[in-house]
Amino acid sequence: MTAIAQYDGDSVPTLITDVAVFESAAGTVDGPFDVYLNDGKITAVRAAGDMDWRARTVLLDDAVLVDGGGRTLLPGLIDVHVHLGSMVAVPGKLRIPDPFDNAAAFAYCGVTTVVDLATPMAEIARLRRRIDSGRAVGPSIYATGKPFSAPGGHPESSVERMFPSAIGRFAARHMTNRVATAEDVDEALTTEPVGDAIKVMFDSIPPGSPEISDEALERLTFAASALGKPVFAHVGRSEDVDRALAHGVSALMHLPYAAVLSPAQQAQLVALFIPAAPTLAVWDAVGGLASGHVYPTDLGREVLTPRQERDLADPLAHAPLDDEMGAWAKDVAAHRSVRLAGAKSFADAGGRVLVGSDTPFLSEPAGAGLHHELDLLQEAGLTPGEVLRAATWGNRTFLDPQGKFGAIVEGWQADLLMVEGNPVVDPEAMHAVVDVWIDGRRVVRRPGGR
Repeated sequence: MTAIAQYDGDSVPTLITDVAVFESAAGTVDGPFDVYLNDGKITAVRAAGDMDWRARTVLLDDAVLVDGGGRTLLPGLIDVHVHLGSMVAVPGKLRIPDPFDNAAAFAYCGVTTVVDLATPMAEIARLRRRIDSGRAVGPSIYATGKPFSAPGGHPESSVERMFPSAIGRFAARHMTNRVATAEDVDEALTTEPVGDAIKVMFDSIPPGSPEISDEALERLTFAASALGKPVFAHVGRSEDVDRALAHGVSALMHLPYAAVLSPAQQAQLVALFIPAAPTLAVWDAVGGLASGHVYPTDLGREVLTPRQERDLADPLAHAPLDDEMGAWAKDVAAHRSVRLAGAKSFADAGGRVLVGSDTPFLSEPAGAGLHHELDLLQEAGLTPGEVLRAATWGNRTFLDPQGKFGAIVEGWQADLLMVEGNPVVDPEAMHAVVDVWIDGRRVVRRPGGR
């Protein structure tokens, strides 16, 4: 089948004319401008109307002209919580994931940088080689490699219950570095490559599942310090946040799904400059399990395979959850308004909000899940400008303060998406993606083309 996203040849000189530009550092839209791309970089940003400069650019460089009239150009979106080695699936139907399909879906949706928090580093290296060579379309990838968790803990515990089969059990038990002791940590660190950070699972899903030991945590944080690696904490409950803070983590890759952070927790996170990604979209997907019917957004439908769409559209395709998982999903569903309030409370307290989707997972496809997260953060009370700033400038400064991506600045990387309308005035415009460029290469988008 034809890929959902492919490159339109090599990077070529490109002039985008009369386009409004999202100023990601400020969270505002200005313009119109003419934006010139060459050799994978944003070469010039000029006020639209300089006809002499525009004519010289076209004549000297034979640039491709792209009409940006009525549209807004944004830096490529950044998703700080993804799983390239996962898949859209309903309970009881485990599908074989395709990391290259997921990478193309992120590109299709204008997500040009991701942080993978679970895929083994050997697979990440293969993905990076294919994407860097242009043989596959996809975002720039930061990665942690396999997370560290207690034997039998999350996600092993939850995956085995949602996909009860020999294959499901095998997959679940190879998803993490299963550590109970300091010696287990040492062994894992010598056998499994460490990525850009270390991810640790603090939560217990379903409640009562094994949790990582203090002994293992102490060795992990010591090792992370020695290696110069940040520690990303996967949390789900308020007590997980307390424990993560006690062990000196660098970032929270969730906020609690059934509680608002206490003033003391918020104050500590703010004082220590520890950011958090609320991941509201994935908790909504979990809550959907309580009703036995989950379905993605309109943009999500565009990136689904036909088989995924059939699975999600048919409530009868869903295997029933066992009692423990079913009760947990109902609890998650019942606390939706609490989660929204929690994200806004953290932001109002001065917390640094990251934008991550934890996708693909359940009904949330790669790429489209981040767009859903943008909507939910606005539903929580953040403005469109604040949300887009967080998903570009904010996520970039978290990942790489010196990185030249996440903003439309001369000399910076030409990772861009263009949408119809002004997403700061009309939030729905954010999902009306017209064009995407990655490293200056234009992406051909084919809805449903897989």
